[in-house]
Amino acid sequence: MANYTQEQLELKAHIDESNEKFVARCKAEGATAWGTTVSDPEHWAEYGIFNIAQYERYSLESYIYDAYKDAHGFRPRHIDFKSMSMDELEKMADQVSEEVAESIKQQEQAETEAYESLKKHLKGLVDMGAKDFRQALEWDLDAEGCTHDGFNDYGFYCYKKGIAYSKEKVISRLVA
Repeated sequence: MANYTQEQLELKAHIDESNEKFVARCKAEGATAWGTTVSDPEHWAEYGIFNIAQYERYSLESYIYDAYKDAHGFRPRHIDFKSMSMDELEKMADQVSEEVAESIKQQEQAETEAYESLKKHLKGLVDMGAKDFRQALEWDLDAEGCTHDGFNDYGFYCYKKGIAYSKEKVISRLVA
C-alpha cells in the first residue's frame, strides 16, 4: 500500500462519504443503476489533486465545463477557470445550471411543436391520398430516408423530425 498524506486520506474519506450518500439517494429514488466517483488517492494525484479543496474546485470546474456544453452546444474553452475564485466558480455554476434548465425547457417545447407539426403533416398526406395514417407514416418514413432494407428506423425518424425519442414507440405502433 502506498503512503498517503493525511490530506489524501481525508480526500478519500470525503469521496467515499459522498458516494455513500449518492448511492443511498439513488436507491431511495428507485434507480437501478448509477456510477460513483473514484476515491483512490493515486488516481487523484495524477490530476494534481491531493486534498478536499482541490477536489471540490476540480469537480466544480468539470461540472461547469460539461453543463456549459449542454446549455450552449460547445465547451467553454474560452473561460480561464484557473484565474477564478471559488465564489466566481460557484456563481458561474449556478448561472450555467439555470441555462441548462432553460435549454431543456426550450428543447421540450421544440419537440412538442415538432410532434404537433408531424401530426398535421401526416393528416396532410392522408388528405393527398394516403388511405390512412399508417400509410402516410410509411410514405414519410421512406421520404425521410428512414427505411432500410424493409426496416423502419423510427429513432432516426424522430431525430430527423425533431421530436422526442420517447415518441419512437408511438410511431412504431402506428405502422404495426
